[in-house]
This record gives sequence, C-alpha cells and structure tokens, in this order.
Amino acid sequence: NKVQIQIRCPVGLRLACLVMGPATCDVEGLQKVCWKHAAEVTARWWDAMNRPNGKSLVVFGLSNVLCCEDVMDLVLKEAGLPAASPAANGASNGASPEVSAEDKLAMLKGKSTSLLRKVIQNLPFTPGAKVVCAAMKRLGCRLAILTNSGMREIAEHVKSTLGFDYVICRDVEVEDGCFTGRYLGELAEVKFRKIDLLKLMAEREGVACRNVI
Repeated sequence: NKVQIQIRCPVGLRLACLVMGPATCDVEGLQKVCWKHAAEVTARWWDAMNRPNGKSLVVFGLSNVLCCEDVMDLVLKEAGLPAASPAANGASNGASPEVSAEDKLAMLKGKSTSLLRKVIQNLPFTPGAKVVCAAMKRLGCRLAILTNSGMREIAEHVKSTLGFDYVICRDVEVEDGCFTGRYLGELAEVKFRKIDLLKLMAEREGVACRNVI
C-alpha cells in the first residue's frame, strides 16, 4: 500500500536532510524511521511534477534502454545468424548503415519461435534498470514499454520482471511455430509511429503531455 503525505518544511531545508536526517546530530530522517517499520519513503518537492495534476507516465524503450543490447540482434544470434546492428558488430558511427526491424525480422523467416524463450533465459538488463524502475513506481509513476521490435514475448517478460504497467509492441506473424519474416496486423501496413502511440497511452491514463517522460 502507498500513502502520500504533504509536509511543510522550513525555507532552505535540503531534501536529503529530510529523508536521511542531518549529518551533524542524531536526529533521524524519514527513511530511517520508515525502515524500522519495514517501509520505504520517496520524497520530492511538491511542485516538481506539476502538482496537483502530477500523475506521470514514464515510457522506456526496450532495446539498448532497458536491455543493454538490441533484442532483435539477440534473437538473431540465438538463431545462429549474424547480428544486424552496426553497434553489435563493433562498427563505428557512420561505418555501416542501420538495419531496419523489418530486415532483421525477414532474416528470421523459418526459424522457430522457441528462440525467444532461450533469449529470455539470458536476457541482459541494463545496469541500474531495476533500481530506476522501482524508484519510479514508488513515486507513483505509470511505466510503459514502447518498442518496434515485435518481440512481444521478450517485452512481456521485461514488463513482469520490472513491474511495468503497459507494453506496446508490434506483433510478428507466426505459422506452425515459426517466424514468417513479416509483421502482423494494422501496424504492419503503416509506419510504426511511437509518438502517436505515446499520445494515445497518455490520453488513456489521463496524463498531461507535460508529465510524460
């Protein structure tokens, strides 16, 4: 359960002093008091997130954000195919053109979708991702993953592991347990525009655009 409390502080009081207590005396801060009751506290200035309309939505990418590698490249590697991203191949900036998600998916044509479960078993999270997401949740933020990879099974695993609220991801076409190399549904016919989906997500949550991160 979560309790939100507003505290009026003297002018000049530092937030760290309020949370951890002053370093020059034995007065305990809010965090030490909460620890005695197996609780956590997160403090911020009242106007930091446009209070009282401070409901916030934080949107993360999947590849090279929550995961420290491109998830499509991880699937390609598991399939015994060469990673398609210049960064994965050790290329410097400008040395190799970026390969689209569509091209990467086409390389997986005929490969079994069981590859995804193998990737999930060894999925590398970006250092600090779990800490950041946990802190955002304690602040009351809604968290979402927005990815154009099409690897929904991987995205759903990250969602459940890190405590996200939403996943928006293209679906890939599968026949007889194998990739067809194509995307499925409406988003396969139009350009995948993250900004449009982000706006729809914010409207659904009732979050003002200024409070979307």
